Amino acid sequence: MAIGKKHGGRKAGTPNKDKADLLQQIRDHIGDQDFHPVLAMAEMATAMETVTEKGKKITRHVYPLATRETMTRELAQYVSPKLKSIEHTGDAEGFGLNLHMNLGAATKGNGRTR
Repeated sequence: MAIGKKHGGRKAGTPNKDKADLLQQIRDHIGDQDFHPVLAMAEMATAMETVTEKGKKITRHVYPLATRETMTRELAQYVSPKLKSIEHTGDAEGFGLNLHMNLGAATKGNGRTR
């Protein structure tokens, strides 16, 4: 690794060429140069419509609950860090509390990182 000031390279946040090309191909295919997949998921999660049923106007979600849940779950990964799993062991009184956090590292039986 070079020591000192960085020279050249892409600026932070610049998509790699493959992703930029794919996004442009999608935009060209659907005919919308402002299209962005994350914003499309947000629209699917929140889209509402007003319809008339039995003479009354009602507002309802466009997409079924399962679709909205999936879109919301997928969107969450772009704005929230993924949580690590935590295992709790101990008796009902709270004595002998032993927490084990799975941080992706290999551990020995004593819970210490190898």
